Amino acid sequence: MDQILQGLAGFLNSIGAFLVGPLAPLLALLVNTPLNLTTDNDLVVTAWKVMLGVADGFLLLFVLGGGMQMMIGQATGTLYTPPREFLPRLFAVALAMHASYIWLRTLLIFDNELCGIVHASVHDFLLQFNGGQPLTNAQQLVLAAGLGAFFSLTILRYVFQSIERIVLLNLLFVLGPVGMLLFFLPHTAAYGTYWHRMFIVTCFLQFVQFLAFGLGFA
Repeated sequence: MDQILQGLAGFLNSIGAFLVGPLAPLLALLVNTPLNLTTDNDLVVTAWKVMLGVADGFLLLFVLGGGMQMMIGQATGTLYTPPREFLPRLFAVALAMHASYIWLRTLLIFDNELCGIVHASVHDFLLQFNGGQPLTNAQQLVLAAGLGAFFSLTILRYVFQSIERIVLLNLLFVLGPVGMLLFFLPHTAAYGTYWHRMFIVTCFLQFVQFLAFGLGFA
């Protein structure tokens, strides 16, 4: 009987290895955000540089408009933004635009580090759950069947969700300079806040999911 259970467990494990093998690069997206697909990708970096040039152009227009407003305001007595408020805001926004690459890339690296810290060790958990003893053939059979059902029902959905997350991250990353530029004008600052919040939520969504998974094994 023990040999039969051992054979069934080995058969299920071989099926799992056959299914997981081709999907290994996609499964890696569940626990890590590859920088070569996001902030270190040549296409993404080029798109970010293009958007930085666009944002610099609009910032120059805003500076010219603000300067004209100050001159007209001083001549006619109408309201205008004084230089002591305009210049610090200009410097802060310009710095944020050009530093957005470093800032957003740092957030992604931090997310990967957090995922590494809470990485759930299934093997250690099973040993602890089983009183420090290796799994028997019957337990391996139950585990293999359970993991197979979990894979078919859940993993693929999370894989596709991870792909969508990377696409959204790249889009938000490329829009980084424009997102920082939105903080320059008071009536567009809310949109800049929305962009920044969306990037943070999308970035750390992986960590929250992985943390929940790890706590489930705790």
